[in-house]
Amino acid sequence: MPKASIYRHCRRLENNEELDQRNSTGRPPKLKQSDIGMITQSLAREKYATIKQLTKKVNEERKIEVSRETVRRSLHQSDYEYQSPIDVPFLTQEAKEDRVEWARDHLKDNWTKTLFTDEASFWLDNCHVKRWLPSDQSNVNPKRKYPPKLHVWAGVSSKGIVGPIIFHENMNGELFSDILLYGMSQIKNIFKFTTCWRVLQDGDSKHRCTLAKYIYIKNDIEVLFLPSSSPDLNVIENVWAWVKREVEKLEPKTLADLEECIEKIFKKITISFINSLVSSMYKRLKDCIESNGEKTDY
Repeated sequence: MPKASIYRHCRRLENNEELDQRNSTGRPPKLKQSDIGMITQSLAREKYATIKQLTKKVNEERKIEVSRETVRRSLHQSDYEYQSPIDVPFLTQEAKEDRVEWARDHLKDNWTKTLFTDEASFWLDNCHVKRWLPSDQSNVNPKRKYPPKLHVWAGVSSKGIVGPIIFHENMNGELFSDILLYGMSQIKNIFKFTTCWRVLQDGDSKHRCTLAKYIYIKNDIEVLFLPSSSPDLNVIENVWAWVKREVEKLEPKTLADLEECIEKIFKKITISFINSLVSSMYKRLKDCIESNGEKTDY
C-alpha cells in the first residue's frame, strides 16, 4: 500500500471517519448477483453440471456473453469448490444409533489415559501428494498393477507412542495376538505412572479373538471397542493419514526403503501433535451426537 494511502487512512481515523471502501472506477462485473444466484440454483437442481454447461445456460437465459473462467471465478468467490467425491463408510440406521449411544456414554471420558490403536497398509508407487509444476509438465506417478505393500500396527496416546510394528502377512487373530505380546512392554512402559488406562480399538473379529482377550485379561488391561464403521472416532486415523503423506514424499523404491521410511517418519511424531488430536475427542463425540450418528468431519 502506498504511504499516501496509509497517511490518508490515519487522518480519517483521527477524525473518527469510517474506512469504507470508495466506489471503484474499474469495469463492473459481468455477472450480477442475480446471475450468480441463477447459477447456484442450477447446481442445486443438477449437481453434476459442468462449467461448460453452466456457462452456456447463463449466456442463453440472461442474454449475455461471459467466459467459462468468469463463471468459475464467480463460483469460487461464492465459496464453491469443484471437489472429487470422498469415500466414507456406509452407515445403517442401526450403526448411527450405536455411534450416538457410544458417544454419549464416553463424552466426558478422560482421553489422555487411552491408547488409540489400529493397523494400516502402505503400498509402493502410491504417491498422492500435490506439488507445484510448470504448466507444460504433469504430476505423473508410475504405478505397478499390483504394487508391493507392508502392514503396520501402532498405538498413540498422550503418554507416548507404541510401535510401529511392521509385518508382511495379512492380519488374523493369531498374528494380532503375537503383535500384542511383542508390544506389551512398550504399552506398559508408557503407562507405568498412570492408573485406570485403557486400549481403544475397532471391533474387528481379529481384535476380539479368544487369544487376544486372554492377553488383555492376563495383563489387567481394559479394552474399549469402537462402534462399527467409526474410524472418525479414532485419532490414530489422523496419524496414519499424516504418516502416509510424509512417507510418500520420500518416494521409497523397495519394501526395505518403505519400512525404513515408515520408521523414520514415526520418529518425527510429536506428543504435541498427538495431544492436539486427543483433545479433539470431546468435539468429535459432540458432533457425532448432534448429527444423529452421521460421519463427522474428522
